[in-house]
Amino acid sequence: MTGLPVEGDEYFSFEDVNMEFLDESPTYTVCSWQGEPSYDTALVDERRNADATWYYPHPSPAASRHLPAGSGSGGGAGDPVGRSGR
Repeated sequence: MTGLPVEGDEYFSFEDVNMEFLDESPTYTVCSWQGEPSYDTALVDERRNADATWYYPHPSPAASRHLPAGSGSGGGAGDPVGRSGR
């Protein structure tokens, strides 16, 4: 599976993410052009990868031209988002 690259990160459809491996994170940040991301902590083999994934529930108008609706990105160890389906 290949994601849509935006500024060096790949964004994947939520339909391609196994959400059972993610817990909502309280982390709060602001991106000057994309907006306010929401973060999730990945749970892999009983290990927590804090803020391993992020998405923009309400991207800025400029970012919404680049980010597909219902998509998020991830980073960290291995396959933090468990991309085997929702």
